[in-house]
Amino acid sequence: KRRLGSAFLKELAGPLIRGVLMGGAERLSVREYFPQWEKMERERGSFSKAFIKQKDPEKKEGLFFTLRGGLDRLAGSLLKDQELVEFQFSSQAVSLERDKTWKVFLRDGRAIEADLVLIALPAPEAAKLLAGPAPGLAAELGRIRYDSLIAVNMIFRRGALPSGFPDSGFVAPACAGEWPFASLKLIGNTEDGKFLRFRAFISKTFQPRIFSLEDEKIQREVLRFLSAQWHISPPC
Repeated sequence: KRRLGSAFLKELAGPLIRGVLMGGAERLSVREYFPQWEKMERERGSFSKAFIKQKDPEKKEGLFFTLRGGLDRLAGSLLKDQELVEFQFSSQAVSLERDKTWKVFLRDGRAIEADLVLIALPAPEAAKLLAGPAPGLAAELGRIRYDSLIAVNMIFRRGALPSGFPDSGFVAPACAGEWPFASLKLIGNTEDGKFLRFRAFISKTFQPRIFSLEDEKIQREVLRFLSAQWHISPPC
């Protein structure tokens, strides 16, 4: 708002941040989420000039990318040829203790001793595990806010989309009434090229009424909205 004005925040930056990060711009930190913006202003003296100069017309890479075939391939690849690693599947850790070594207590009653423990969990879940051995860190993690999100996957025939439909996806404006989703994103083409895959993101913060519905009703709300706005026929 300070850099580019209230209108820019309301009409462009606000909806973009809302659709991508599912959070209100006034509750998020530029330093944490967009550190390059702060660096650009500090080094060049003007954020807008630095932003324009950094654009490379020859650069074609997009901002979003994933693995071919889906992210589940990553887990499968990590499991291959790991002869020195013992994996414990479906073994939920419920508590930790720290003495000379770590003890990881599992829901089935077993305890695993370890020299080191790496916790790769959402902050609230990590806080629960660390409440005993590291209460200070657990308290810090417990203060991190998480907003819930629902993703609705859809596949449309190319011919079902009307001309002018933003087939790359879009974010929902905050001032356009009650939308059933915060953003709609193009995930990609099917292998035969006949269909497009979309994903609608529903935020508990921005669409609390839709978020509280059962799965089938959520799907109907999203499809009803797309049909009313763009006369899109039901997906495959």
